[in-house]
Amino acid sequence: LQFPIVLAKATTIHKSRAATLHQGVHARLDATCKEEGQAYVALSRCPQQALCTLEYFTPKSLRFNSTAEWALTKLKAQQADRDGSRLWKQLFEPPESKEFYEARLAEMGTPNWSKMKRDKEKIQDGEQLWLCLQCGQEAPNAKAGIKAHKRKCPAKLEAKANAKAKAKMAKSKGKTKCRSQSTRTDGVAEQNGAAGPQQEPPFFERQEAARCGIHALNNVLGFHCVGVEDMTHAAETFLFENPDLGDNVQDHLAPEGDYSIEVMSMVLRTKAMAEFGQLRWQMDIQRVMTSQDLHGCIGAVQNLNNRHWVALRQVEATFLYCDSLEAGLRQMTEEELDALLAVHPTYALRYI
Repeated sequence: LQFPIVLAKATTIHKSRAATLHQGVHARLDATCKEEGQAYVALSRCPQQALCTLEYFTPKSLRFNSTAEWALTKLKAQQADRDGSRLWKQLFEPPESKEFYEARLAEMGTPNWSKMKRDKEKIQDGEQLWLCLQCGQEAPNAKAGIKAHKRKCPAKLEAKANAKAKAKMAKSKGKTKCRSQSTRTDGVAEQNGAAGPQQEPPFFERQEAARCGIHALNNVLGFHCVGVEDMTHAAETFLFENPDLGDNVQDHLAPEGDYSIEVMSMVLRTKAMAEFGQLRWQMDIQRVMTSQDLHGCIGAVQNLNNRHWVALRQVEATFLYCDSLEAGLRQMTEEELDALLAVHPTYALRYI
């Protein structure tokens, strides 16, 4: 796999002052960008606008110093009435007249120097405000003020509400699937093959291509749960979590659709986490040897001669033999089940 990664260096906006970054700038102007002129410094480090990108932007980050603007306007008013050399006029002569800048100064008013002095003393005494990085609001920089804000932080409350709604939706979705599975399995025919008039036919998935492992898992669970993409993702996850094995994807995921038991066990975990946000099924690692070992399980998958996967689905006290190559399901006696378990590797599936 190739990832579009470019080597870059991270630095703060303060440290980047007076620097020219010709390779480009990727800036984040969020609630932490709270000082006057800080956004300007971040956006003016690269001379090419096409190489400047923003990861996040909030209008509150665009702050300027009104006192500095007043001082610059006053300086331009003084320079507008000054006569100098030709070079001085090219470099420093303001574009507007003195009257223009004086009118601008009258609109701005004189800065409150005493207030600025008091604010500076407060900062030196440690009375500056604390900034919440989640919502961008300011609070008194004291333990009690910070604690009070964290209890009622709007961003934190919204995140909690979204998490609760998501968990409730996942739980509701899981109950719906369980009811659907129960509905499919309740319609199993009796041993003589006769089905009641109100019963639905049991779920059975016929084989397509050579992906018998997928059909075996779906037939055990009683509904269509996993697909080709799920198995591929499970194989990649298994190899990522077990790099010491030195296996390739082809060792667990054959092109014709033959899957290893490790991948079939892994897909139960990855699919459950993707759909429900929690584990729901587990495949036993140890091989099942007798029908007593299948007590309390959903069913099992069985490998016939290392070439074909079939399913054994448990419905109440009986087992259904689900071979995706056959026309449908058939019930098994305990003697038939024990005979198959003694010959072919079988692995049980259970609810967690």
